[in-house]
Amino acid sequence: AKTPNKKSLSSSTSSPTLEDALDQIDLAVQASSVQAWDDASDLVFDEILNESNLSQLFAKVAADTTTTSQEDTTEKKILEYIQSMREILSPGNRNGKLSTEDAMAIMRYGTNARTALKEYMD
Repeated sequence: AKTPNKKSLSSSTSSPTLEDALDQIDLAVQASSVQAWDDASDLVFDEILNESNLSQLFAKVAADTTTTSQEDTTEKKILEYIQSMREILSPGNRNGKLSTEDAMAIMRYGTNARTALKEYMD
């Protein structure tokens, strides 16, 4: 199976955006779909997807617009989905022991995070 092109969006020269986070999630889902666990883990644990960075990105959006309680709930869901992906891909879990079911779960969480983030951005 061919591994998707891996890139770290946080190493770009400009400040990361929610679009960059969306791309990072997409890449992690793609890597998981071919069970490229190291790549998927690197992508999910990249600093652009850590809670404090995402919270800062959400805060930037909130400063520019009026957020609703539904958007606050969506932010929490996005963070939870990413955390679920991280738990499965944590080094203790992925010592060659991840399964097709794990890949499906990561892809599901990633797709849910992507959908929620896309809706949040629209």
